Amino acid sequence: MLFRHSTPRIKLSFLNKCRTNSQRFLSATQPIASKIGRKIIRYPPEVLIKHDQTPITQPRVKADLNSTTLTISGPLGTHSMPLKPYIRLKFYESKVPYVKPEDRKPITNQDDFIDESDFDKKLSISVQHPENKEQKTMWGTTRALIANYIRGVSEGYKVSLKFVGVGYRASLESDGKLYLEVGYVNPVVMEIPPDIKCIVPAPTKIILSGTDKQLVYRFAAQIREHRKPEPYNQKVTVLTVLVAGLRITVQDSIDLTFNPEFQLSNLQNEEKRLIQTSSSTAEWMTEEQVLGLIRNKIKFMDITDYRSLGTKYKTFKKHEFPVSPAFQDEVMPLINNLTTKYMRKNLEKFTSFRNRYYKSKYGAESSQWLYDQVVSIVKNANYSDAILSVKQFPHRWEQKSIIARFAGSDEDKSNEVVIVGAHQDSVNMWMPSFGRSPGADDDGSGTVTILEAFRVLAAGQFRPKRSVEFHWYSAEEGGLLGSQAIASYYENLEVDVIAMLQNDMTGYVGKKYPEAFGIVVDFVDPDLTEFIRKLIKSYAQLPARNTKCGYACSDHASWRKAGYPSAFAIEGAFEDSNPYIHTSNDILDHLSFEHMLEFSKLSVSFAVELSHV
Repeated sequence: MLFRHSTPRIKLSFLNKCRTNSQRFLSATQPIASKIGRKIIRYPPEVLIKHDQTPITQPRVKADLNSTTLTISGPLGTHSMPLKPYIRLKFYESKVPYVKPEDRKPITNQDDFIDESDFDKKLSISVQHPENKEQKTMWGTTRALIANYIRGVSEGYKVSLKFVGVGYRASLESDGKLYLEVGYVNPVVMEIPPDIKCIVPAPTKIILSGTDKQLVYRFAAQIREHRKPEPYNQKVTVLTVLVAGLRITVQDSIDLTFNPEFQLSNLQNEEKRLIQTSSSTAEWMTEEQVLGLIRNKIKFMDITDYRSLGTKYKTFKKHEFPVSPAFQDEVMPLINNLTTKYMRKNLEKFTSFRNRYYKSKYGAESSQWLYDQVVSIVKNANYSDAILSVKQFPHRWEQKSIIARFAGSDEDKSNEVVIVGAHQDSVNMWMPSFGRSPGADDDGSGTVTILEAFRVLAAGQFRPKRSVEFHWYSAEEGGLLGSQAIASYYENLEVDVIAMLQNDMTGYVGKKYPEAFGIVVDFVDPDLTEFIRKLIKSYAQLPARNTKCGYACSDHASWRKAGYPSAFAIEGAFEDSNPYIHTSNDILDHLSFEHMLEFSKLSVSFAVELSHV
């Protein structure tokens, strides 16, 4: 036993000696660098940064003597901040000189293609003595402050507050002050800081925006402080922060011992969207999870706001489609006037926007430009407003859908309509709000395809018996949101939609199969799809090939869900379609305008043939 006890002691002594020697002779020196501070800052070309290295000679708040000044300017404003004298900045110019989108020359060669990120500038930050504790700390802090100011002057910061409670409401009065009724005898009156924009779109919602992250968040916290959560009667102020396209809901911890199932459900509804990836199941998902679906090429429908779509179902009798096309004398002169000239010109401009994401400012700007083009066609056609009109269909996001309408001449068919559609938005699957997303094929091609069909019909003084509408939907990439909103609106008004044709991706010619129309055969109306084949055979120069694209693969699915006949024509077999969509490389060079012209022929014949029978 004595021997057994002594053995471990010898081993421990030996290990201790080894440990001592290791500490004495083997050492690892940690790199002296700030993990945050050493990161390169990329910033857009419209942001200007000026470093005034003249020392500050007068004491200032939060500024040491001999500090220098950094000025950051952008589309939304200007900020200045003092820099410690030991901070070092290094600027890197963009790969190519910046040129405004409207001044850029059309791309005719793939070698001339420039990614939007090539215009970005870079900034690196360092300190004079990184081994100094204070300098190392300020290194990361300075980098974070500069990055926040850059985002503020280029994109801005937005905070949304929602009040939950009986009688809770907010109002913005004529005196410029914010009035809050949150359960007290008198309303709470708050002065709005001069650098913050405040709007009250609904009595229970406040939206704050500004260029200074700290000011915006601080004012939001001050508002929220006036009514802290009361978990047992569900009175609470929910703070939603929107930064760079991501939604983060911040809410105080709540004791869920009282009716936990009800409370948990409410919290989930505030944070997530109800997403369907099949007709039988739905799941609450965060925005990041939804982006994951896009990245994995999984089609989906966001039914959060339109859960009742299709519940009424269509009460009108189902219309029979013609046995064969019968209006060749009217259709042929019209399709002979179609040209790729305007399609190319319009698509070059449409893809010059940084992106057309439905939540971004570029999505709103591109939508307004498209609306202006439709208005111009209407004005040049010299119709009366009662016969040909165009309007914007607003949504809860900034990008609007567009509806152009040829009014029918037959009063007995006044409630009937034929719809030709495409979606106008695009998405970069990695950076939706700010990333470059030309969307030339998805779905710039469909947008200009039906725009050209609309132009020819308007110029040809088209006068249908039943009304014909051309739709350019917003937010298709967000889960068919725009088309669901319009389909739901029409369903509630009991509009009799005779047929709907979707044009989504009409310009890419695949490598796997011979050039052809792709005729989608799943989640569509089979009788209408059969008539589409007859139109292609009569008026187009390409054959038709059956293909499947799955659940909710484009806006025709919204109309089908509402109970209306819909069909979908795509550029080819779905498995042979454009591989560049949802990236910065979805550009004109990959497209064939002659291929797109065949889809314009289909849209014209669809509008004429089904509006006269």
